[in-house]
Amino acid sequence: MLLLAESLARCTGLTEFAQSSLMLPLWGLELLGQTPDQPEYRSWLVAMVVGLVATVALVPRWRRMPSQRSRALVVAIVGALTLRYIVWRVTMTLNFSTVADGLASGLLLVCEIALWVNSGLDLALMLRSGDRRAEAARAAALVATGYQPTVDIWIPTYGEPVDVLRRTVIGCQALNYGPKQIYLLDDGRRPEVRDLAQTLGCHYLTRANNTHAKAGNLNHALGCTQGELIVCFDADFVPTRNFLQRTVGFFHDPSVGLVQTRQHFFNPDPIVYNLGLGDRFTTNRDVFSRYIQSVRDGVGASICYGSSFVVRRSALEQVGGFVTSSLCEDYFTGIALMSSGYQIRYLNEALSAGLSPESMSAYIAQQQRWAAGTMQGFFIPENPLTIRGLTLVQRLHYAQGWFYWGLSLIRLLFLMAPLPIALLGISPMQADVMEWLLWFLPLYVAHLATCNWLNRRSCSATLGDVYAIVNCFPIALTVLHTLWRPFGRAFRVTPKGIARDRAVFNPMPGLPLLGIWGLTAMAWGWSLAQVLGWLPLPAGQSGGELNLAWLTYNLLLVGAAVLASVDAPKPNRHEWFRRDRPGLLQLADRPWPMGVTLRLASESGAIVALTRSPQPTPKSGIGARWATVRRILLGEAQPSPVTQTASMLADCSPLSITPENPEQGQLHLIDRAFGQPLVLPVRLLQQPDRDPQTEEALLEVAWEPLTPTQQRQLVEWLYCQPGQWQSRESPGELASLGLLLRSSLWAYRRQRDRRAREAIVLP
Repeated sequence: MLLLAESLARCTGLTEFAQSSLMLPLWGLELLGQTPDQPEYRSWLVAMVVGLVATVALVPRWRRMPSQRSRALVVAIVGALTLRYIVWRVTMTLNFSTVADGLASGLLLVCEIALWVNSGLDLALMLRSGDRRAEAARAAALVATGYQPTVDIWIPTYGEPVDVLRRTVIGCQALNYGPKQIYLLDDGRRPEVRDLAQTLGCHYLTRANNTHAKAGNLNHALGCTQGELIVCFDADFVPTRNFLQRTVGFFHDPSVGLVQTRQHFFNPDPIVYNLGLGDRFTTNRDVFSRYIQSVRDGVGASICYGSSFVVRRSALEQVGGFVTSSLCEDYFTGIALMSSGYQIRYLNEALSAGLSPESMSAYIAQQQRWAAGTMQGFFIPENPLTIRGLTLVQRLHYAQGWFYWGLSLIRLLFLMAPLPIALLGISPMQADVMEWLLWFLPLYVAHLATCNWLNRRSCSATLGDVYAIVNCFPIALTVLHTLWRPFGRAFRVTPKGIARDRAVFNPMPGLPLLGIWGLTAMAWGWSLAQVLGWLPLPAGQSGGELNLAWLTYNLLLVGAAVLASVDAPKPNRHEWFRRDRPGLLQLADRPWPMGVTLRLASESGAIVALTRSPQPTPKSGIGARWATVRRILLGEAQPSPVTQTASMLADCSPLSITPENPEQGQLHLIDRAFGQPLVLPVRLLQQPDRDPQTEEALLEVAWEPLTPTQQRQLVEWLYCQPGQWQSRESPGELASLGLLLRSSLWAYRRQRDRRAREAIVLP
């Protein structure tokens, strides 16, 4: 490996540069007079750095997912490269030639050190990772053999649409578990929610006021229910049938106070949706659910985060109920349980699914609530740094929440930093291009090569930067406001069930980001003119190419963030799911059925592909119908797709589909995994159309008014099947950068038929 690395170093000219007088030795040892000055020694150091970078780049190809040993190897190498870079920055690049340069140099260094300290803390804390799946299997065996404590299922609500609540209640009623009671906790005191509870047969609880918001609602329910265990689902989260089977058995261990399951989201969040990337990404919160929580669970520091958790009633009563002094009642209630000696288990399985925010304003409001609630931890008794009963490692993990939100201020400074360098001639660093290539590039390449791999391919670093830029203005303001007035922010519920027929620009964060993008574009043009020699460089300034590269990167990512601030049209309130199932479409006024394959389905309708011509065979009556069913179920040979589609479209032309005279019928779906026939009344919305990509004849149908039984079947079929929520792997860094470029250049050309492209694929 070293021989190969040395050859690469020689080919790229790094060896010659290493031997020049412009460079001090790679590891900073010569600063202490300890490194020999022979060119061969310097060449060996260059080769070693190249070899280390090559190693961390190859490990993700060798092991698709990190093991404990491979993770430790990568963490050690990246940590060494980080330390090497910091030594160089602190000792060799500061510029104090003028007061302005000195201030800028010091501020930039402090910001960089803050980032790298946070990165180093991340690396140090990720060496262990928990995996409770085997333990969950044993817990399920305990439940199956008779361990079944009573369970109360709480669904707190305040303003969510009734149809969102209906599917959550139906999903909870479908749970495969005996001794359970379901409660709608209505803090809005709405008659329609009371009627829904009565119709579906669940309990309804309300209170006279909204004191302490969600935490107060939950504490009120604590005094009105009696179950040994309590399950809490947000109003938009629907559990799969086996949720309790996989979680209740953990509480056979009396030391377990809470079990948190992975939160899965079945729709893309507004950032990837607005960029038209919902078919490749889902939400950046997957990083926390799939990676950070597992890392924390490895050292007993996982947290409760609001929904899809089970808590022991006696433990909750022992700590005085849910914490009411913070907007993040779930987070600090978990810390209180840990402080009292109880353990929190994190089960990294998607046993429920809910809605990501459906607009940028809702997303920002949610992020601000979490930021304010976390920062309030400085001022409450449940402060993880001062509360008793936690280990040092647990305190460090919990303190990372403050780092995460506080770094929004640093991100804002990094967006602004290259502007005075280009426009005012300030020079905060003494370094040229070759020095940066030798000191910074190895670290950056190692970071890009391993970030997606270390977080289990839940998010790329490039897309993570876009999220950070979108958040930086509103979160920075929220952090400063909370530190100044810790309890001056009210609890706001995230809106659900949103639809819109046009694009909507969100002033926050859109306007400040648009201003930053304009200034960056101006500075980019100015810097480019200086690099090309059209304008002179300020006296004493070097590294114009570096600042140009920095401005180019910011220009792309800030541009993507501006586009993400514009909510794309969302004509459908319900999410669409891709679920290929065979079936029959029987129209009311036709004696023969159409063979179809379901392509997309939602709570409002479906899109099916015709799989055989709707015209009858020469036979008639029962024989003709049986021949149709036989060909569909046995998959007998069919004509070519183009010929078949043309024939189907021609045969369907007599269908008279108008708003005044719609075609009606029944859709029979065949799904052996569901365990029961699914027959739903439908109304045809349009004439069949040819899909230009698949050459299929597609037909869109809407559900006719469903009976309560049919509605229950549809919800259970769409949302409640065990194992149906599969995580989507994030593309790598180059692919992510290419997708962002494509999205920035053709932002709204990709809006056509987003249902088919961004539908959630279900097994």
